[in-house]
Amino acid sequence: PCPMCKEPNFTTQTDKYFKRVVNGLKVRCLHKGSGCEWMGDLGSLDQHANVFPKRPWRCQYCDFTTTYDVGANDHLPLCLKFPEPCPNKCEAGTVERCDLERHLATECPLQLVACEFSRAGCTEKVPRKDLARHMEENMQKHLLNMSLLNLSLTQELHEKMDEKDRQIAELQLQLEQRDGNAK
Repeated sequence: PCPMCKEPNFTTQTDKYFKRVVNGLKVRCLHKGSGCEWMGDLGSLDQHANVFPKRPWRCQYCDFTTTYDVGANDHLPLCLKFPEPCPNKCEAGTVERCDLERHLATECPLQLVACEFSRAGCTEKVPRKDLARHMEENMQKHLLNMSLLNLSLTQELHEKMDEKDRQIAELQLQLEQRDGNAK
């Protein structure tokens, strides 16, 4: 409504002369205290404020505040909340920089992961989303690998036990010889 007569339907017109007078008023930069010496027309103040490097700046990702020159140049490349694209281009799209390593290690469906039977000799690396299918499709191969690994470990264990038995026998012989010489 009109501020004077309260008429609900009214239109306003900008007084171009008065607008030129107001926009032509001389003003100083709002950041004079930060070292800016700019002085100009009020109408140019917004344009100047957008190029002044010491203007206040707030990170849109983590709310860190500083000046524009520091924030844009130094903070953004290190901001832990900055959205990084998933290197595998999965459906997550972007992930906060601080979560990218965890995303790749535990979540990303396109991240290549080693087969759960890698210790048994399976050398396959498949996207995480396909791991269950790989496990099922290669069950016989994995069982065979496990059986061979078990055989190998059992043989290695027997060899180590035989070696320990030899060492014990040798130590017993040395002990008997020392006891025999002591009498």
